Amino acid sequence: MAIKTLPHNDEVEQNVLGAILIDKDAIIPVSELLIPSDFYNEVNGFIYEAMLSLYEVRQPIDLLTLTAAL
Repeated sequence: MAIKTLPHNDEVEQNVLGAILIDKDAIIPVSELLIPSDFYNEVNGFIYEAMLSLYEVRQPIDLLTLTAAL
């Protein structure tokens, strides 16, 4: 029996994360729609969770702060 993979798109997940890094205000609408477990790729969900944590404590979401949070 073959294992079925749920439909997903890694590129879209990465684009969401990239948009948040590029546009500091992108986290606002995204955080109202997505939770970390919505990401199929667990690594992307972990990165998004770190981004949410930074947002919640009013820290900028950039490569430096995100790297430190991870």
